[in-house]
Amino acid sequence: MLQVAGVTRAADDALRPEPVPVNTEGTQIKIFMTTNDETQTAVTTGQFTCTSNGSWNSTVAIKENIQYYVYGYMPAGATGTVSPYSNDYSQGVDMTLSGLPAIGDKDICVLTGIQQVTSATAAKEPWKERHEGQFGYLAVASNGNTGNYAYLLMDHIYGALKFQFNVNEVYAGLRTIHLKEVTLKTDYSTVNARVQLRKGVGINNSNSVSYSDLGGEEMTIALLTEDDTEVVLPVKTATPSATVIGSEYYCAPTAELFDTEGSHASIVCKYDIYDNNGNLIRKDCTATNKLKFTSGMARGKKKILTLTVNPTYLYMLSEPDLDSPTVTIN
Repeated sequence: MLQVAGVTRAADDALRPEPVPVNTEGTQIKIFMTTNDETQTAVTTGQFTCTSNGSWNSTVAIKENIQYYVYGYMPAGATGTVSPYSNDYSQGVDMTLSGLPAIGDKDICVLTGIQQVTSATAAKEPWKERHEGQFGYLAVASNGNTGNYAYLLMDHIYGALKFQFNVNEVYAGLRTIHLKEVTLKTDYSTVNARVQLRKGVGINNSNSVSYSDLGGEEMTIALLTEDDTEVVLPVKTATPSATVIGSEYYCAPTAELFDTEGSHASIVCKYDIYDNNGNLIRKDCTATNKLKFTSGMARGKKKILTLTVNPTYLYMLSEPDLDSPTVTIN
């Protein structure tokens, strides 16, 4: 078996000299072992799985003295295929990933480089650009001192999205908002991705990743539920102050998902309103606001959305605050 000595992943914005380690229990990487030798099977598949102690189990079978070209992606649950570039696996592949979640909590990544070592503890060279696009692996005869190990470099094909909230300072002088539920909704649930992996360049080309067949059924993601602790929204001030809601979410960076009209995604909030003496004024209010980006998502980039709540209200004791406040996104 080919064994994993370590897995690293590119940073959110650019490839660091030392990318982020990947050692999350249960993480699975689907691997394609390819060869140009006609006497061998064109493509065999296997999987690496991270265990509770941070080591990796392998089902990736290899034969000694065979030159392989290694391609892969994570998480392994997606459906993926590879085909050789110009009928030559040594020069790269076109990888197709089908039925990916359009938005979810999984960081979709592909293998963009492999470094061959002979032991699980062998020192690896610092990851530099020259490692990207290196997919070759020559399997050796294992003995008591050496084996077949590899360091893997993964890179993102999605963008990351985080949400944080605050309240317009004028309104906050009169009221306090307690968030109880926050839900992200989209009418796109799945997408396909095509990744061009090329020898010597990995996926650095801006056209290397494309997306198609964005569709499926409506999907909802709970950022905050009523089982969680209520969140008291902070006041927007000259010094930015905001509360992060939910974790980090990963999105296919296609312009259709978050278009400038807000046609396909929205944020739905449920909240209570209190006066500044702590009295409950309104209970279980709801507001739905479209999510529309003037600038879209980008592969390998993180976008932090600060949603400033600007509720409307009436200066009459006999009337409650109006429902569905507007939200400014920046």
